[in-house]
Amino acid sequence: MRVLILLKVVCDAAVPVLVREETGRIREEWNVKTLNPFDLSCLQSLRNLKDRVPNVRVTVVHLGPQENDVFLLEALSFGCDSAIRVWDDDLSDMCLSSRAKAFILERVARIWGFDLLLAGARSADNSSGQVPLLLAKRLSVPCVVDVVEIEEVSEGKMRVLKALERGKRRRIEVSLPAILAVGCVPAKRHAPLGTPLVQKGEVIEVLSLSDLGITRELIRGMGNLEGLDRLLPPRPKLRQIEAPPSYLHAFDRIQRLVQGEIKARGGRIVKGGKEEIAEMILSFLIEEGWLRGPKGQG
Repeated sequence: MRVLILLKVVCDAAVPVLVREETGRIREEWNVKTLNPFDLSCLQSLRNLKDRVPNVRVTVVHLGPQENDVFLLEALSFGCDSAIRVWDDDLSDMCLSSRAKAFILERVARIWGFDLLLAGARSADNSSGQVPLLLAKRLSVPCVVDVVEIEEVSEGKMRVLKALERGKRRRIEVSLPAILAVGCVPAKRHAPLGTPLVQKGEVIEVLSLSDLGITRELIRGMGNLEGLDRLLPPRPKLRQIEAPPSYLHAFDRIQRLVQGEIKARGGRIVKGGKEEIAEMILSFLIEEGWLRGPKGQG
């Protein structure tokens, strides 16, 4: 069984993240990097998969520069058999969209072949969750998102558990080859006991765009489906205000709203005899414009 695992390196959420104000994207060069937590779940599921299925060969694939080789070595310590890193010097100046990433990874998947492809359901930096779906569309294979467990693997198919709302689960049977987008975050960071240590001088195969038959102009022309705008502050919450008196003309009511001259009107308790209270109510109605007073008073 041939298994491909896609790895992405993201900024560590435990360290304050810096963002470019003009684009809203994270300043990758100024932040501490770590493996995407959802991709780490894919690595930790290898042990159970290899125990259930014989002759499993796992290849981890990463799209990134040479400085991320340390994370590929970490993936090999989880039991992966080989590692592939795809990069080109011209890509360092590009902001790769989800469509461009899916296009590059599709070439790798077709060249190496696979029966099962594991990827994180989303990344910790932008959480678009588009790459597994776009990749499944390009490869014309089924895709199950938010997978939390692989229950059974048989010839040509497998049964998985998909996470639903409010902690519910749905059992799904999918035919192979297929793509599973793992949606659970691991509780532990270290590799499980019993996994082989990485040998010194472990070779990571590096591929360029030309090796995959992809031109740089083609990648530059691929934009994002989800779109991206500059970082904006949250919208201010609406504040409830008192309505202007209804006896005013429409222009006067709008003017009071614009000028902010409306004050909250509170109730007033009056005490006294019946005639005194009636006189107070009458005076109040005249003052508010509800009644007209005697000649010379309103």
